[in-house]
Amino acid sequence: DKRSCHEYWDGHHVYTPFKRKIESDSFHSLNYLIQSTTSDLVLENALKVHQFLKHKKSNISFVVHDSIVLDMDKEDFGYLKSIAAMFEETRYGNYRSSAKIGRNYKDMRKIEWRQ
Repeated sequence: DKRSCHEYWDGHHVYTPFKRKIESDSFHSLNYLIQSTTSDLVLENALKVHQFLKHKKSNISFVVHDSIVLDMDKEDFGYLKSIAAMFEETRYGNYRSSAKIGRNYKDMRKIEWRQ
């Protein structure tokens, strides 16, 4: 993207692609832009996953920073690849993610879901 830095920061505020206006100094402006945009992308994709799971036994338990945590029923486990792909697909392209499973949040372990 060849946008000018002035499109996102005017010397006093950061303007995100999601129309947020955040007061900032020069030192923090890039960090605020990245973190705010990432947060909005995660929430936007969490809504897509929520809609996908609407009539299934699984649901989103909560969102943490750049992750969604699912309370997944065994019956819905076959949808994991579709959910992961849906989560990775953003308005700015595809981002790579990872997945972990476990009986509780503390005991989760990484799984390979790509082939």
